[in-house]
Amino acid sequence: MGNSCFAGLSPQSSPKITTGYWKCRGLGAPVRMMCCYVNSPGWEDKQYEVRAKQNGSWLCREWDADKKELAAQNPLLTLPYVKNQNNGEVVSQFTAVYLYLGRVFELNGQDAQERTSNEQILFYSHNIALTTIDLVYPFKVDKERGTFVEALAPYFRQQIPEHYRKLEQLLLKRGGGSKSPSPTFLVGPRPCTCDFHVWEMLDQVQAMAEQYQYDAPLRDFELLTDYYERFRKLERLQRYFESEASRFPIHNKMAYYTGP
Repeated sequence: MGNSCFAGLSPQSSPKITTGYWKCRGLGAPVRMMCCYVNSPGWEDKQYEVRAKQNGSWLCREWDADKKELAAQNPLLTLPYVKNQNNGEVVSQFTAVYLYLGRVFELNGQDAQERTSNEQILFYSHNIALTTIDLVYPFKVDKERGTFVEALAPYFRQQIPEHYRKLEQLLLKRGGGSKSPSPTFLVGPRPCTCDFHVWEMLDQVQAMAEQYQYDAPLRDFELLTDYYERFRKLERLQRYFESEASRFPIHNKMAYYTGP
C-alpha cells in the first residue's frame, strides 16, 4: 500500500466524498474523523439537525428532502451515509459506510490478516455502540428516564468492563502500550477503520461516566488507557479535534443523555 494515506490524499487519487449524519457525534464521528485523518480533498459533511414538534415528535426537513433523493439510488438509505461524487455510489448502514471509506482511504489494513482483524474488531465494537444506544434513547429498553438512570450501574460496572477486558487483551497481543518498543493500535502500527470507531466509543463512555459520577471506565485498563491517549494525540487528527464537529452533542436531542 505504501504511505499514501498517511501523506494525505491527492485530488487525483481520491474521489470527492459527501458524508451525511445528524448534528451530533453518535455514529457519525468516526466518519468525520477518517475524512479529516486523510485530509480528503473536497470533502463535504452534511449535518442534519432535528427540531421538536408540538406533539412531541421530531422533524428534519433537510434530511427528509435529501433522503427522498438519495433513496432513489439506495433503498437501504439511513444515516450515516456516504456519496461518492465521482461515480454516484451511495452507501449507507454505518458498518458499510466505515468499510467503504476504509477502502477509499486505504484504512482497512495493509494485508489480508490486518483486513480480517480490522473487520472483526469493527463488528465487535458495534456491541458497545448498540448497547449504549439502547441505554440512552427512549426507544427499546429504557422507556422512561428513571429506568435509564437505574440501568447505568450495570452498564458501567458489568457490561463496559467486559468489553474493555477483551480490547485490553487484544492490545496485549499486539505488543502493548507506549512502554513497548513498538506500541501499536488495535490492528497494527497504524490506525485502521476500527480504531476510529473504538476510540469514539471509549470517549463517549468516558464522558457519560464522568457526568453521572461513575468511576472512569478506563482506570483498570492500562493498555487501553495508553491507546486512548495516543490516538487522541495523533497529529493527523488535530484538524478534527479542533473542529466544531468534535464538540457536537454526543447523542441526538431526544436522548436521555446528550453529552457534557
